[in-house]
Amino acid sequence: MLQVLNQPTDEKLVLKNTANDEKTNEMNILYSEKELQTRQRRQVKNTDERSNANVSIDREAIRKEVRLVMSSQACSAQCPKSIRGRRGRPGQRGPPGKNGSPGPKGIPGPAGPIGPPDPDGKEGVTPFSLYCDMTDKGGVCVTVISHDSERRTCVGKIPGCGGPGCYSKDVRYTGVSTAQLSALTRVSQNCEQFIKFECNNDIAFIEDNFAWWVSRGGTQMNYWGGATGHDKMCACGVTNSCSKGKKCNCHNIGSSSGWREDSGLLTDKSVLPVTQIRLGDLDDSNEEGYHTLGKLKCYGVA
Repeated sequence: MLQVLNQPTDEKLVLKNTANDEKTNEMNILYSEKELQTRQRRQVKNTDERSNANVSIDREAIRKEVRLVMSSQACSAQCPKSIRGRRGRPGQRGPPGKNGSPGPKGIPGPAGPIGPPDPDGKEGVTPFSLYCDMTDKGGVCVTVISHDSERRTCVGKIPGCGGPGCYSKDVRYTGVSTAQLSALTRVSQNCEQFIKFECNNDIAFIEDNFAWWVSRGGTQMNYWGGATGHDKMCACGVTNSCSKGKKCNCHNIGSSSGWREDSGLLTDKSVLPVTQIRLGDLDDSNEEGYHTLGKLKCYGVA
């Protein structure tokens, strides 16, 4: 009787234990799924963190690249649209200027060549190469054209050269024609060229009609650097600071001795660049001087 009565109880216990085991298994399965999800979330988070770190590194590298470009003020930011649209192939660049350093591939550094620009479009002059200086005007692209007469040149003690303009020096610009120079000055907002004459003792000069320079179009220009628009005058004449109260420091009044100079910028872009320098009164044994002509520089958009 006891066995019969106890048998259902044993079955109940077995069933109860089985149910408990199934519940435990379910909990274990649920725990395993939760743990798996947690691990997956951690893995995704770690992956995102690594990805974000890579993105941060990439972004920092990009920022450095951008700062480098901005510090160099690449020429495309300031040069005339008609010029900056025609660069050479990316990465093919000449040496930088004195203070220049190469920018990223295909972008000029603080000073470097670009080209071939086409200032007046397809119907105008043939495109030509030029040099863009980023160091001269506070980061603005300055187009620089060189020539064959940039050296400080000694003149004087020339037999037979006692008259006005008896000495002449032709100026030939590197790699460009007169038509191309005209197109460049036309599309630029500003152009300038430095000119200087150093004289020893009494030498008749601009004020005496013994010296002048010749414009792009072949016109005789009777003023010197720093005195644009003032006939027969030098820079010191504009500021009333010339020696002996004259209009230039170099003059012939019969009582001057020692070295003096007249220098300054020529700024009338409609006549630039200088194509010839003319000097006179250089035949005496004590009459000598030096002339210097700078590069043509143009900048801004007209």
